[in-house]
Amino acid sequence: MKMLIKKSGITNKRGSSFPFTTEAGHTCTVVPIYHPYSVTKEPRHRYLFEIDIKNAHQMYVLGKRSSNVFSYEALFNVEEVEALVAELDNDETKAVDIETTGLNFKTDLIQSISFSIGERNIAIPLDHKDSPFKQGEPDRDRVWAALKTILENPRGKKPFHNVKFDLKFLIRYGVHVKNIRDTKVLHHSINENAPKSLMDLVKLYFADELENL
Repeated sequence: MKMLIKKSGITNKRGSSFPFTTEAGHTCTVVPIYHPYSVTKEPRHRYLFEIDIKNAHQMYVLGKRSSNVFSYEALFNVEEVEALVAELDNDETKAVDIETTGLNFKTDLIQSISFSIGERNIAIPLDHKDSPFKQGEPDRDRVWAALKTILENPRGKKPFHNVKFDLKFLIRYGVHVKNIRDTKVLHHSINENAPKSLMDLVKLYFADELENL
């Protein structure tokens, strides 16, 4: 990998594609994967080794690519957030994620929260420096009241990834989420030897979409 693309860090770059041009001017796509010896030495690498080969073969040899296109909408108006309650306060499954200013739930803040429902993806800025809902803004309480209604509804599953991290922050904000699922735990039940980081799962299930970002 270092010889071809002049980069190191196989753990982060495996499964991703890089352009390569030969001395003769021919171009091709290079997809780094774990070395077979590393799979023998560390069996847990076998899963990613096989997945990376499969994805690369599908995309670059067979030319099979997903047509899915991800898009999202950001809400900056309190009325839009409150209208979201009518849409999400139901039995539907809604994936949830938060972004924070750091890892310490006692001192760091929630910068944003996002929801995915079917093909719709919604992001709401919270304690981001440019947010209209950050501390001191007049609509802050109304926004958090709306989010509390959505998240504390016992109907409708709410998948998170590594939910214990998100819950610590949300509880500090006075939100006690109901009907929780954790994709990290669920994937462990599928394959206990597979890596379960969010990036690993994105490379596994959304390889085409990640390639097009």
